[in-house]
Amino acid sequence: MFKATTRTLLIRKSTLSKSFSLHHQKASFRVLVLGGYGSFGKRITSQLFKDNDVNTPQEIVIAGRNLASANQFRDELIQNTSSSSSFRVQTSLVDVNDERSLKDCLQQTKPNLVIHTCGPFQGQNFHVAEQCIDRGINYIDLSDSREFVANFSDKLHDKAVKNDVLAVCGASTVPGLSSAVLNEVLKHDLSEITSIDSCLSPGNRAHIGESTMRSILSYCGKPIPMFLNGKLENVIGWQGVKRAQFPDGIGTRYVAFCETPEVEIFPKIYPTLKNLEFRAGVELNMFQFSVVGMSYLAQAGIVKDWSVYSPLFKTMSGWFYNFGSDRGGMQMIINGLDKNGKEKTITWNLIAKGGDGPMIPAIPSICIAKKLARGYVEQKGAIPCAGLFSLDEFMKEVSGYNIRHEFVK
Repeated sequence: MFKATTRTLLIRKSTLSKSFSLHHQKASFRVLVLGGYGSFGKRITSQLFKDNDVNTPQEIVIAGRNLASANQFRDELIQNTSSSSSFRVQTSLVDVNDERSLKDCLQQTKPNLVIHTCGPFQGQNFHVAEQCIDRGINYIDLSDSREFVANFSDKLHDKAVKNDVLAVCGASTVPGLSSAVLNEVLKHDLSEITSIDSCLSPGNRAHIGESTMRSILSYCGKPIPMFLNGKLENVIGWQGVKRAQFPDGIGTRYVAFCETPEVEIFPKIYPTLKNLEFRAGVELNMFQFSVVGMSYLAQAGIVKDWSVYSPLFKTMSGWFYNFGSDRGGMQMIINGLDKNGKEKTITWNLIAKGGDGPMIPAIPSICIAKKLARGYVEQKGAIPCAGLFSLDEFMKEVSGYNIRHEFVK
């Protein structure tokens, strides 16, 4: 125990000294990750820490309500890296729901960029983004809330432009990655897109945090919009079940309607779009159809809000951890017209194995953070995460993971 502790301290000392020497050579780019030891924050922090060089963020602050957890994760990062690393990692205590606490954290850490991972974003206001913008700090969040992402630009864009910062909302699988896929299809195959039918299904052994669980249960049995026949029409969350067929041995998964910010954003970006449906599911059928049944109970008013039971469901999911696999997938079936004006369908599959699926929602914020650190992003304002990185850039970031993609044309 004594030797391990001593080694950790020595590595930390070496890391800090090299970080300080770097300050004299080049101004350091500091990233504050709110919820930096949580499900997604931990993955973002680890990836930035692992890939650091002089052209990427050189300092990171792991922040959250539990300073002991932040310190423990910091020590794990330092212990598992080379003592020659030039990366500096710190911790900070903050409660993002307390505006005073957040203000103090921003003043003390003075970041160049804040990455907000503290979901669920359903029901949150914009005070985190507003405080960042007011202080001239770039901002990224991982929101998957349709309402949050849809209203973000209207509320904050002018202020962000005035303060010369970039504020990005929804840097996650949707709309971040999905927009990169659509732009790739438009670049090489289609002249216009008319419909998108998307779904995702994680493996049962993929770690899902309680905030994610709360998010997906918040609209179970409640009306959510899809973009159908050129307009928004309500469907019921976790109903509309259909089968999805994934390659690489994943096979058939059942998926149901889930909320997505794409329905608000994509019709504005892709004006020929007439239909957009998005579904998600879990690997084990008994869980999938249990949630579908729960949806009907909520629709009937028997249960008002399933999200309040998310801690219980999170615990129960752990009981069945070994009953499923570590393989998950995402699929987009894209219809449109090719360069010759003929109808064409393209299917895009993303396959994750070895439990690497939860890394996917973390990658968009990493892509943008590195671009900001390198000075590659000139755009200012408050915008949804669409078109800010390419599919090639995304796949480069996941090259060290068991994640692959394919187009079926």
